[in-house]
This record gives sequence, structure tokens and C-alpha cells, in this order.
Amino acid sequence: KSVIDKKKYRKTLSNADSIIVHNKYQQDFLKHRYGLDSHLIPHGIEAAFIKERRLAPKKEIVISAVGSMIQSKRFDWVIKAIESYSGGKKVCLRLIGNGPESERLKSLASNSMTHVKDSSSGIDEYTAKNIKIVFYGHQSHEKVGIMLEESDIFALPSAIETFGLVYMEAAATMNAVIAVRNTGVWGNFEEDKEMLYIESYKDFQKALFLLIDNDKMRIGLAKNAFRRVKDEYSWEKIIERYDLIYKKIISST
Repeated sequence: KSVIDKKKYRKTLSNADSIIVHNKYQQDFLKHRYGLDSHLIPHGIEAAFIKERRLAPKKEIVISAVGSMIQSKRFDWVIKAIESYSGGKKVCLRLIGNGPESERLKSLASNSMTHVKDSSSGIDEYTAKNIKIVFYGHQSHEKVGIMLEESDIFALPSAIETFGLVYMEAAATMNAVIAVRNTGVWGNFEEDKEMLYIESYKDFQKALFLLIDNDKMRIGLAKNAFRRVKDEYSWEKIIERYDLIYKKIISST
């Protein structure tokens, strides 16, 4: 924000024995701006959260989006895309979270859909033809994990994510994931093999429809991303990587 802060930033980075970043964008930024190398290490996943399950072609697809309902999360992209879907599958979109955008997002869904509210649970449900959009509000972390296990696709085109642990959790529960290029988990999962990355609304809509309609691609992405989490991103594996860095620094001083 100021020249003084930028000088402190550069001094801190330059004097660090090692730099650890969470995504490829951060790594490239430090390399191109300051000429500094860094280790790309994401946050880990608790082993209990990694749940393998059998995946098969489906006629009804469950899509999840989890997060604070603020403008930068772009929940409106997900609602807009689902409302425009005209393929042959039944689709259920589960929106989990609260925030200042909640009412506006519900009004978007209500434009062309029938609304039913469960007064006991506070859940709002909107339906039209083969499409259902459900607002669940805030849910506990444990409940989110259970709901992700019931989901087929995780789609949250958030514009800005320092990391976005929920994308990792979605992969750990065998969802096919759509994320955003140059933010969040970018660089931790291979593009088009383990996750789909998008930049614009048109990209997002195309990717979402593709995963809804193409069972083989959806299942393949989910399996590949799950394997990556299981093999490399449990906290046990992440701690080992930190441990190696710390020991190397200690031994060289």
C-alpha cells in the first residue's frame, strides 16, 4: 500500500531462508517480480476427511458450492449457469453458506423458478423442470463434509482465493472440481486431468455443462484429483515436506 511497506516486504522475502507459497500464481509472482525461488506447498487435509467412494454414470447430478455469500465468490455465476442448462440430466444445485449476497442470490433463483421454504430448517428450495436450486445456509464443517460426499461436482468460480481449502476438501470427497485460474488451488492440481480451471463466465458455463453431461470426464477428474489428495496432500504428507525444509535450513546454519 506504500513505498515503505513494499521495502519491508522485499527485505523480509530477501532475508528469508526459505519461502513457502500455496499456489502457482504466488510462486510465479515472486519469481518474476523479485527473482526469488519458493516451495509450493498447499494446506493439508485431515485423513478422516479423505473419503473414497464408488463413482458411476448418473441421470441426476448434484452440484455443490460452499462459501461466504459475498460478491467475489460469484455464486451468481453458478445460479445463472444452472438456470440456463437445457441438457438431458436432472440437476440439483446445493448452495451452502450465508452472507450479504444471500437475498440477492435467492431473488435471482426466484425469477423463473417455484419457491418453497422449509420454516423449520430455514432451507429455501427453487424448482423448474429438471432443475433444483437449494439454499442451505450455514452448515457445520462436519455437515459440509457429509454433503460433499453426496455431491458430484464442486463449482465455485471465486475471483480471489488465498488458497481455498474447500476445493481440496471437495477433491478429497471425490467431486469433479471447477476452480479459477491463477488463484486458490491453481498449480496444485493438473489442468484438464485433475481439475478444470476457468477465467470467464463463458468458460465456467461451458465447463459446468461439460461435467454435467460427460460422465466419463466427470468421473475421471474426480478420481484423479482424489488420488492426488490421498497420495500427496494429507497433513501427514504436508508435514513431511515442511520437516525436510526446516532440517535442511538448520543443517546449513
